[in-house]
Amino acid sequence: MSEWLQAFLEKLIEGLTGNADPADVLGLVPSEQRDKFYEPVNELFTRRSFKREGTFIVVSGIDKTGKETQVFLGGGCVRPLYEHLSSKWGPTVGIRQPSYDTYFGSLIREYLNGRLGVKKEVAWALWSLDRAQHNSTVRDALIKGKIVVAKRWTESNVIYQAANGINPELVLAVESNIVKQDLTVVMDMSPDEVFKRSKSLDMYERLDLLERVRDIYLRMRYVYPFGDTVYLSSAEDECTVNTTLLSVVDCYLDRVKRKP
Repeated sequence: MSEWLQAFLEKLIEGLTGNADPADVLGLVPSEQRDKFYEPVNELFTRRSFKREGTFIVVSGIDKTGKETQVFLGGGCVRPLYEHLSSKWGPTVGIRQPSYDTYFGSLIREYLNGRLGVKKEVAWALWSLDRAQHNSTVRDALIKGKIVVAKRWTESNVIYQAANGINPELVLAVESNIVKQDLTVVMDMSPDEVFKRSKSLDMYERLDLLERVRDIYLRMRYVYPFGDTVYLSSAEDECTVNTTLLSVVDCYLDRVKRKP
């Protein structure tokens, strides 16, 4: 797989930053796999205008800061943000990134575990494809006035790849047709604390890399100027973090929904 996938990712990036035809890009995918690639490639290549009636919220930050627990899993004193939004604010769509239960998410997992054999200079486009497969879901939900909440979005790819030496403008160009969020809540924590919490780490969870990633998150507006950004310390106990997160999001939604 690695040979054709490497060539495909190279052509995908070239096509989205140049003038290649999406059909030429898809032509590099083996015929038996092509159906999986059609929709995300089409979403990356096609600009669609729409009237946004809903609100798109992203919870982001470096690895192991509690995003999954706070947004989806909950437990004990922690009420998942997704559950809270659905109950208080109406129909809500939840998206995890990476979405490991999908084909593209499984490729990302293989890459992070060192089993895919794709060069880092193009591997980041796997995250773009993973996101693109959810793009129409996000767009349709926002058209219908729903709330969308995602654990990570384009900002994460931009920031992690910038820390890896990839030009942020290149990632933004490839994901230019991905719907951007209204609000990003960054769950901030020092990488040292991350390493105290977990010893099971993948290739993106190195101390030196996470230090660079955190530094870029703290000045995110310079590389990702989309929507509003709120920083929340996730070094506190998870009950305190949860109370703060729900309050921050409620205040934001109360403000934007009151606008004339």
